[in-house]
Amino acid sequence: MNLHVPAEERRTQRTFRALLEAMAYPSRVFPLKASSPKEALLRVAETLVDGRVALHAPAHLASALAHRGVRVVPPEEADYVFLEDAAGLENLLPRVRLGHPLAPEEGATLVVAAPLGRGPLLRARGPGIPGEASFRLQVPLGVWPLRESLLSFPLGFDLILVDGRGVLALPRTVEVRPWDT
Repeated sequence: MNLHVPAEERRTQRTFRALLEAMAYPSRVFPLKASSPKEALLRVAETLVDGRVALHAPAHLASALAHRGVRVVPPEEADYVFLEDAAGLENLLPRVRLGHPLAPEEGATLVVAAPLGRGPLLRARGPGIPGEASFRLQVPLGVWPLRESLLSFPLGFDLILVDGRGVLALPRTVEVRPWDT
């Protein structure tokens, strides 16, 4: 018996699997196969966002998700924060939710479009990374010390980075530094 699975559902399943693997193996890029960073952001949003969560996103993305009943809010109130350009991360990070001691899971998840595999050499350590991993990511170098100053385990935010080809995740439990420090 063949079951027909609609194309949109198959795409959402593939995206969810890529996100799951990226969170389990931080700093590694997993295929997303979107045609552009904008499409990658949309695929992740379609996979993770429903009417029970609050969202901060560019207008076109929020509009594309309106049929899901999402609440569009300022970044300070958002469960998910979507950003089309990593250059804006330094201004955004101090504004996102970090959770609180009795509910650290209320920290935000940031989904950011950024070129993967290019940019400064970074190193990461933490759960899911045997020893230390190196990777390249086109994100302003000032993001990493700022991120470190904001995180206080178990409080913090998770960071998912996408481009048209793949997804890379950096959960709050992972330490990231420029290679030369």
